[in-house]
Amino acid sequence: MSVQLYDPLTYENLMAGLALHFGEQSKVPLDGTDDVAGQGIYALFYAGPFDAYRPISGTDDPIYVGKAVPPGSRRGGDVDVTKPVLRQRLSPDFSPRASSGQV
Repeated sequence: MSVQLYDPLTYENLMAGLALHFGEQSKVPLDGTDDVAGQGIYALFYAGPFDAYRPISGTDDPIYVGKAVPPGSRRGGDVDVTKPVLRQRLSPDFSPRASSGQV
């Protein structure tokens, strides 16, 4: 019998943990995200009558999964993790070009 070691940092185990965490969260309407702080991963779900999205409307299948990180985090520099980047990203006024300074 061979021993199977558990490595929590493998891609498969990280994704399994993320999927489990997402599954335990309640869905919140976008207009209910005003108090969201910091950074993070998010999923958008659709619930409406648009024909193209009818197969997933109201299901647990996200229409989009994304992440919001503070400026500078991709370069590994000092970042302000208290900035409300997730809330800004979920805002109806969000513009990726504007948030990166590329207006």
